[in-house]
Amino acid sequence: MEAQMLPLGSPKAVNVNATGGKAASLARIRAEVSGKGIPVPDGFVVTTEAYWEFLAGNHLDSAIADILSELDREGYLNLQHCTAEIRKMILAGELPERVKKAVEKETKRLERGRFAVRSSATAEDLDDASFAGMHDSFLNVKPEEIVDRIRMCYASLYSDRAVRYRAEHGIESARMAVLVQEMVDAKASGVAFTLDPDSGFKDVVVIEAVPGLGEALVHGRCDPDEYMVHKPKLSEGKKPIIGRRLGLKRMKTKLSDDGVAEAETTEAERVSFTLRDPQILELARKASIIEGHYGKPMDVEWALDGRGRIMILQARPITACKGPERTLDVYTLPERGKVLCEGIAVGKKIGAGRVKAVLSQDDFTGFSQGEVLVTEHTTPDFMHVIMKAAAVITEKGGRTSHAAIVARELGIPCVVGAKDATKKLKDGMAVTVSCVEERGRVYEGLLAFKVAKKKTSYVKTRTKVLMNVNLADASFKYREYCSDGVGMVREEYLIVNGVGVHPSALIEYGRLKEELSALEGLSGRYEIPAVESLRRLIKTIEDKSRGYESPKEYYVEALALQLGRIAAAFHPREVIVKLTDLKSNEYRGIPGGSLYEPKETNPLVGFRSAVRYYSREYGPAFRLECEAMRKVREDMGFTNVHAMIPFCRTPEEGEKVLDTLKENGLPRSRNGFKVIAEVEVPSSIILLEEYAGLFDGFQIGSNCLTQSILCLDRDSPHTSHLFDERHPAMKKAISEAIRKAHECGKTIGIVGQAPSDYPDFTEFLVKEGIDAISLNPDPETFIKMREKIAEAEEKTSI
Repeated sequence: MEAQMLPLGSPKAVNVNATGGKAASLARIRAEVSGKGIPVPDGFVVTTEAYWEFLAGNHLDSAIADILSELDREGYLNLQHCTAEIRKMILAGELPERVKKAVEKETKRLERGRFAVRSSATAEDLDDASFAGMHDSFLNVKPEEIVDRIRMCYASLYSDRAVRYRAEHGIESARMAVLVQEMVDAKASGVAFTLDPDSGFKDVVVIEAVPGLGEALVHGRCDPDEYMVHKPKLSEGKKPIIGRRLGLKRMKTKLSDDGVAEAETTEAERVSFTLRDPQILELARKASIIEGHYGKPMDVEWALDGRGRIMILQARPITACKGPERTLDVYTLPERGKVLCEGIAVGKKIGAGRVKAVLSQDDFTGFSQGEVLVTEHTTPDFMHVIMKAAAVITEKGGRTSHAAIVARELGIPCVVGAKDATKKLKDGMAVTVSCVEERGRVYEGLLAFKVAKKKTSYVKTRTKVLMNVNLADASFKYREYCSDGVGMVREEYLIVNGVGVHPSALIEYGRLKEELSALEGLSGRYEIPAVESLRRLIKTIEDKSRGYESPKEYYVEALALQLGRIAAAFHPREVIVKLTDLKSNEYRGIPGGSLYEPKETNPLVGFRSAVRYYSREYGPAFRLECEAMRKVREDMGFTNVHAMIPFCRTPEEGEKVLDTLKENGLPRSRNGFKVIAEVEVPSSIILLEEYAGLFDGFQIGSNCLTQSILCLDRDSPHTSHLFDERHPAMKKAISEAIRKAHECGKTIGIVGQAPSDYPDFTEFLVKEGIDAISLNPDPETFIKMREKIAEAEEKTSI
């Protein structure tokens, strides 16, 4: 009987020809990796031998072959008719009696009330064809229902989507095994990718999690929580959670008397993260162990059972995994239009076409090649529709939902989680779907976009070629350009885009609520315009900080996560973080900023940068900034992250800033921590020798230095025509700074716009002996200027 039935723990169960891809993979984990703390629910496999015996006993093998010989393999016009006939015959067949008895025996051995009955085809979970979701599986099955569900798994081998998928991938035949496992009553479930599925970055584990069973997630009906963990630092015993996003999680799948059912999540489930930090790290470790055992990136399904154990439900190779790229397809959108909706961008491409909403299978036949698919969520049945689409837009789902997985494999731009897309986007509407920005956006009209192939090969230079980084979410893509590190992270961009509230308002959230309560008590007798403004601010704070213990904790975490992602992308190369340099007028534009920021005549030379850090007004916020930096360096382990002090007016001010950093747990030199001074004011050049005794090196901020040297307000339209970093006064000042820094034994680089814009200016910098040049991350500029630096070095050496 062993040929027809194998316990999941049997050594023979790892044979994919006998047990299919899914069961063989789990059997391999159970047999070879379970000793490393990778638990798999126990079960047994009804083998492919039993499948063939079923076909032969019901005289179905030749009948199926005859029907498939009539299949139209060009247009698939008779596909539905052929597959329906085959499934009808299979469902009418009877399993051999000895197979039924073996199922009953194994079921009693497991001593569990309910089971998962899962398809496991021999062509499933291959390196180049995943068949994700193609075949049927059934959850919470009663023992007496197992035999019937086995037949249904057999029938799903001949669904429309499975037959067509095999034909288009050149798979001539497939056999079906069925995996029967103890049912996990999951408190939480999800998937873990052992690389970033969008960029192909292999140093991270990306985890998606939802309450309850995972069905709502894999079918794209639930917007999940998302976490990201850096594998190398995890292996060092650190806690490198570098991504955390709270999903809406409006629906969940749970066990019911009749199987499974969908239900609305509770308010507590929606506003809380599904997993705690120890569970996130444990899951990332398990996924990394599985990846290490298989020697390739893996897609792992998991569940958290009632005892708090993480159980592995499935592990398969990632089929849409990017390899090293010799050329880079760079999509750019020179023009913009009205944004109709937005969501999570999948991939880095742009597509355009006319909208076609597909709200049910009845709409499949009306979908034409090149249309933009708009739907609530996709299921495996959507495969042949997605293959025709210029782009895909779904209202629900995360980055590992069905729509996202298929879109990546097919190379189609996709925006998931686009709220109310089916209401906002009407059939026939011309749209452009852009996934090249931080968010996926759907623009009105057919906008012209460009696609260019750019070399990403490494051009070696003596001068370090660094990168200016403003957005954490794009940093994994930036690594493809082969930079030597990050010359400047503008932390203020991370605060504006990633935090979205003035830090002082987050710190004083409790006081603001008390003030609102007092004002609301008076609003019945007096007209108080400030009430509505304060109410909106408090709602913004509460919305942003959902899932965190306090708004202050949210601020530290939001900032640390962004810094951590950038540090992970470039690790072990240095990442220099320019501490906050917003001006008071810019801070006033952030929610809550008008309550805390002064109105200054000239903010560019006012209450900005270094003077803020040790001030009474901004000091509490700077302490949280330091806490985020410590979290990145100490908890996450990214000691490649260093600080840069902008607009430091005097050496005395530099001493105050260093003392403030030390008071907040960031003393210079501890664990290799460097503090760099940004050369932006004339005094930092005139007194550079004194600055050199305080700081570890220098970066020239060409924008502010030009403003200071030429005494310009660069924000003024009346003087903008005078602004030129290549002015002789600027060149002389830069030459002086480079000479003095080298005489003091310090390195000096340059950040700012000029090197990215002017090849002649870059040549000047190389000639003067600059140690590093930091460029903008757009591929065209970066690749061109790196080559220019190499040419300039060659000229200088002649």
